[in-house]
Amino acid sequence: MPRHSKNNTASGHFTKAEFEMLRDVWGSQRARLGAESMRHYDQCALCLHTVEQPVCCSKGHLFCKECILTNLVEQKRDIAALKATLARLDREQEEEKARARQVAIERVQRDFEQIHSGVGRTERGRERGARSSASPPPRTRNRSASPRGDEGEGGLASSLAKRISSQTERAIAAALAEVEAEQLAKRKASIPSYWLPSLTPTSHTDAKQRSKDVVAQAKNIEGTRCFVADKLGHDVSIKNLVDVKFVKAETQAEGEGNPKVVCPSCKKTLGDVTRLVALRRCGHVFCKSCVDTLILPSLKDAKEGRTSCLECNKAVKDGQRDLIDLQREGTGFAAAGTLDTKVKGVSFQG
Repeated sequence: MPRHSKNNTASGHFTKAEFEMLRDVWGSQRARLGAESMRHYDQCALCLHTVEQPVCCSKGHLFCKECILTNLVEQKRDIAALKATLARLDREQEEEKARARQVAIERVQRDFEQIHSGVGRTERGRERGARSSASPPPRTRNRSASPRGDEGEGGLASSLAKRISSQTERAIAAALAEVEAEQLAKRKASIPSYWLPSLTPTSHTDAKQRSKDVVAQAKNIEGTRCFVADKLGHDVSIKNLVDVKFVKAETQAEGEGNPKVVCPSCKKTLGDVTRLVALRRCGHVFCKSCVDTLILPSLKDAKEGRTSCLECNKAVKDGQRDLIDLQREGTGFAAAGTLDTKVKGVSFQG
């Protein structure tokens, strides 16, 4: 085999030809889809068939009425299930906190009884007793000489009760922290599948973390959304859907199947190349040229700031709200295609 052959793989380094061959296997691949892979202007964004009873959202995404209603009902069902899961996790978290606090209180009481009864004294109690015996006796104040009399004794008793209460709460908090640490260690030790990422000892498997995850997910999904444009989507509801009305040609040539869809104003046949605008109040679809030349100028020149639809004479009041640009994936031309696909992979390090 020649030394500089394109198929030479015995060298200690990679040639340009070898990198070209590996480029199709390693790394991320990205390509712009052609016209045959794009959705037509009159196709549903959910079922990808020609729309039946077409409706659109406020962003101009086109759907079949049955498809979008089914999708919104499913989203509401999932949101209700998510809220039920959140409520259940909250109850489990509160029950776990109550059980842990009860265990901590019992532990504090047991330690107190062992220390002051002298039976089974802990190391902490021995150290405390040694320090108290080595220290000089505290000074005692003559309470009878206090000018406040009984009022001074009452204030001393209340301060003593507050100190006892605060020390008790601190002891319970320390015991509660020890109980939670022991429960977490026990849970990690009882994990059967340590090789699973969600069950590794370093993962947060307690109910508090699960509750936080569900809360974050519930905040991101507060209502029904349309996810056609991106993963985050935008708000959409059943009452905000607009019934879209395509006007079909009155006459058609012989041999043609379904009648063509035309603009009601200029009678131009609509297609993937045409930019379409739907009126929110009536739902009629016009080409962008007719809207820019006929509807918008009359809307600006009108005294009351309103005009009417060119097909049904229904009022058009707001140029931004009442005019909805119908979205399209592309025209089929290389310069106007907006539908890209990308597959991520590991890049080759040669």
